[in-house]
Amino acid sequence: MVKITAQFHEFVMKHFGFTPEEFYYNPKILVEKEFEIAKKYGFLFNSPDYLLYALEAQALGAKIIMDGDNLPEVDSSNPVITSLDGNIVTPNFNKGIFALITEMYEEWCRVTDREDVDIQFTAPFTLTGRLFGEENFYLEMAVNSETTLNLINKVTDKIILPWVLHLIKLFPKAENIIGADANCFLSSFSLDDIEKFALNPLEKIREACKGKRVFIPNWGGESRCNKKFLSKIMELKYRANPYFIEGQSTDVEILSPQHYVDEAKKYDIDLVLGLGARFIDCSKLEAIAKLAKKYILFGKEIDDFTFYFCNLSRITPEENILETLKVIKKEET
Repeated sequence: MVKITAQFHEFVMKHFGFTPEEFYYNPKILVEKEFEIAKKYGFLFNSPDYLLYALEAQALGAKIIMDGDNLPEVDSSNPVITSLDGNIVTPNFNKGIFALITEMYEEWCRVTDREDVDIQFTAPFTLTGRLFGEENFYLEMAVNSETTLNLINKVTDKIILPWVLHLIKLFPKAENIIGADANCFLSSFSLDDIEKFALNPLEKIREACKGKRVFIPNWGGESRCNKKFLSKIMELKYRANPYFIEGQSTDVEILSPQHYVDEAKKYDIDLVLGLGARFIDCSKLEAIAKLAKKYILFGKEIDDFTFYFCNLSRITPEENILETLKVIKKEET
């Protein structure tokens, strides 16, 4: 049976008519409404789905831009960290936005009647970049490599690792500790930089969370890499996530679903193929059905296959979701 998962918080917010402030800052509403939609569509619901990057940055002092119905965004013009040598202090996780996020996990346990919630965190590379200001961060990577790495390590040691351990203490049945690392776009950095600035800090978190599955599943952009380095790039993806290989829409279309099937077989791991947000939002039903069918036919070659809606947004037509689900149900047998 094909499993189905989705990033769908924005769709849920719009579906029930909430503003961003009403939805993202009310754990009870967010979790209950997500659970309702997950049951309706048959989605896996292993954790609350929320604005992880924005909320964690806000918890650490980042200014958030609230603009009507638009999603809250970090104000990149006002970085939290202004110096590579800046002092990093471990925050109080029992107050403010950190407490709000914790409440989301508590609500998830209540609503689902489960304790094995998937814990999420912003990965070191992405969090440091967003706190420092992304353009300045990338520049410093190039001209002050070791000092930049030292900053990433301080953010990992003083913020991320204590936060993750705090959540594990509160939710000891959690098995999956999942890093989100959208800024680590694989075609934008060298192999050495990916290992040095993104993978090695992850290993530090793994070491401190023995007995848990600590991984980053959302590194993307491999289809735009120089093809002679593709095998090494895929090896880095495996080291970041040794549990399943995830391919998202554009990468899958360029490299082909077979590429990801072959990678899953190579490492004997599970497979996730994701349908991209722009495609599901804007395509005709016939095109959606055709691509969904293609993914299912390839995915069935792997025993544990998950179909992933990469992002259901405010403008995703419900009929596009229903059409995709119809195809999955038909083709999975």
